[in-house]
Amino acid sequence: MAAWRHGSGATALSDGGNASGYWAFIIFGGVFALFGCLFVVIFFVAPLWRVAHARDWVQVPCVIREAKVGESHDSDGSTYRVEVRYEYRFSAGAEVDTQGRPYESTRYDMTEGTYSSGMESKQRIVAGLTEGKPVSCWVDPRHPDQAVIEKGMTPAMWLGAITLLFPAFGVMFMVIGIASGRRAAALRAGTVAISDEGRSGVGLTADAGTGASVDGPVELRPVSTRGAKLVIITVFAIFWNWIVALIAMSLGGSDWVAGLFLSVFGLVGIGLVIAVIHAALAFANPRVRLRVDRRAFHRGESFRLAWKCAGASDRIRKLDIILEGVEEATSKRGTSSSTDRHVFARIPIATLGDAGDMALGQADVRIPEAVMHSFASSNNRIVWRLAVRGEIPRWPDISDDYAITVLPSPITTGASITAGVPLAAGGPLATGAKEVAG
Repeated sequence: MAAWRHGSGATALSDGGNASGYWAFIIFGGVFALFGCLFVVIFFVAPLWRVAHARDWVQVPCVIREAKVGESHDSDGSTYRVEVRYEYRFSAGAEVDTQGRPYESTRYDMTEGTYSSGMESKQRIVAGLTEGKPVSCWVDPRHPDQAVIEKGMTPAMWLGAITLLFPAFGVMFMVIGIASGRRAAALRAGTVAISDEGRSGVGLTADAGTGASVDGPVELRPVSTRGAKLVIITVFAIFWNWIVALIAMSLGGSDWVAGLFLSVFGLVGIGLVIAVIHAALAFANPRVRLRVDRRAFHRGESFRLAWKCAGASDRIRKLDIILEGVEEATSKRGTSSSTDRHVFARIPIATLGDAGDMALGQADVRIPEAVMHSFASSNNRIVWRLAVRGEIPRWPDISDDYAITVLPSPITTGASITAGVPLAAGGPLATGAKEVAG
């Protein structure tokens, strides 16, 4: 949304944004990246370091005394590991020494006994480690009590590389938050346009006599796209469930308290999977495209709204298009903040039940005079939007919002709302604003 100037004074509509919104992205991304780095170290970097550290270990003969597949049960299923016990002798400087000091080890590889999926692969390994069978093991010459049978990388270790995605996505969320914060700061400074339609850099102009916008028609874009919702929910569900799975493997499921803890988080993971399915079904819904004849409108003005349904409009049982004014008030209590939203104006534009009317149509819309115009400050906002709500039987409903800009009246009077009057945090609408219904 570009600034609108009237007469000698200037009223710039700047979107300060909700500071807690982009700070939430930054904090969430930082925490996600921090824990992601921890998982990377535990499940990928540490095994790699142990493999690299074992390059100069000495190979000696050893004898298997016991070998089996260990199994761990929890709410997410069963995981497995190779459990082995073997004996060997070692003397410094001797590659093969049957008279050296005896040692015993229970380490098979560099995963330190971590449980993982794949029972059959563990059974094949154990089948080759029969009791009394002589095999080779690798001994740390500096610490002869440290030995493994397999000192190289295993498939389970390479699966740990997936944890690299955790900090990557954490950084991504932080970048999104920082970019949103910088954009909000630029908006407050009036150096960039607020609305999507203003990205071309064309300024909002007004007729000198009426103050009406003379910009040409423009197609509105949803405030939040379905694709973005689906991606965000999917990414969060994947990482949540993957973290729960990694924790389950590391704990082994032997402690009932840990099992209860993982069960609760597992239920959250199931809920996230259901949310992903719901978002995917909603993504396939018909899309309603809205077109208006100007980018912004003054209070008391009328504008032409045209709609077109892209998709099977006959699937929609009922379609409502509503003009809504929403007050957003952010209040802070200590380090936490909350945002209250109140719909103070609700003006029905069209209620459609016929597939042909939903597929294509238009209507003239008048913005009431005695309402608060679009406004933004650090704690409060007045947002105007076109709400599209569609009912689809046995399917997620359509719920899309399209932001528009309502400018102050070209000439204010004593009975009108003064442009730029700030709202008290969490309080009622500015003086003169009143609830408007259709």
